[in-house]
Amino acid sequence: MAIGMRPHSLIMAASVGCRCFALSYNPKVNRLMEDLEMPGWDLASLPDDPNLISLTWMEHYANGDPLSPEKIKSLLYRALMDRELLKEALTG
Repeated sequence: MAIGMRPHSLIMAASVGCRCFALSYNPKVNRLMEDLEMPGWDLASLPDDPNLISLTWMEHYANGDPLSPEKIKSLLYRALMDRELLKEALTG
């Protein structure tokens, strides 16, 4: 399981089927949490109780779902399409 604050750490972990939990201080992470239905907390609303935090993480580790292989393939396909579009825009 990966607990990440940076978008790329969560993207890389999720892309290999790792369960992920986000700690967000940034709109990019919030958007990623929404897009991938990834559990997490905004740092502004992080619980004060360390036991609640650790129990939540243990529960997600034991019972959380990683991204499905189909979702990973779909996201990869979208990224490759974006790459081609960018390449055309830069060389066009």
